[in-house]
Amino acid sequence: PQPLATGATMPRALLEPCIGVPLLGDGMLAGCGNSFVLAETTPDALPDATPDLAAFRAAASAWDHARYPGGAARLPIYLWAHSGDATLDARMFSPLSGTVEDAATGSAATPLAALLHARRQGSAFTITQGVRMGRPSTLH
Repeated sequence: PQPLATGATMPRALLEPCIGVPLLGDGMLAGCGNSFVLAETTPDALPDATPDLAAFRAAASAWDHARYPGGAARLPIYLWAHSGDATLDARMFSPLSGTVEDAATGSAATPLAALLHARRQGSAFTITQGVRMGRPSTLH
């Protein structure tokens, strides 16, 4: 395990076309080993997220490699929403690395939980992922 590392924010105008739903702010590059773009949406929008391969390619091309080291080629987006105080729902898209959607992504859930903890938004979380793809998973 690595300590939480955060990078620069990634503009939501670049991310929203990749996933097809509105975000509540810019995405943030974060990781505890592997880096992901953490992006928050609403619980109502999360099920409607659909990855757009062309938009992922365009965003990866527009990615500032100097500001966003690591992960630039694969642009993994961990999309999440609060569904309760310590309950989150998430989806992970990384079609540029061959993973259109992942059912359970512990390497993305970890930096999300660490980031929320650092922001004093809780210290223990239950994350549900994989529901939309018929492979429901729970991460604690």
